[in-house]
Amino acid sequence: MKRGSKVYDELEKIVLERSLVKDIKNISPAIQTSVLESFRRVLNHFSPYKCLNLNQPIYD
Repeated sequence: MKRGSKVYDELEKIVLERSLVKDIKNISPAIQTSVLESFRRVLNHFSPYKCLNLNQPIYD
């Protein structure tokens, strides 16, 4: 893709759109981490310990 081509200009227009740039700035890694931590907490609560330990086989 060369700068100045029609494809380049269209892609640049999409990527640099104000609403997209604003949304990307508002994405918080802390929120994403808390969702993952909540999922893991529920998984740990309802799953047997042996199923969560990836170093041991599930079935002996």
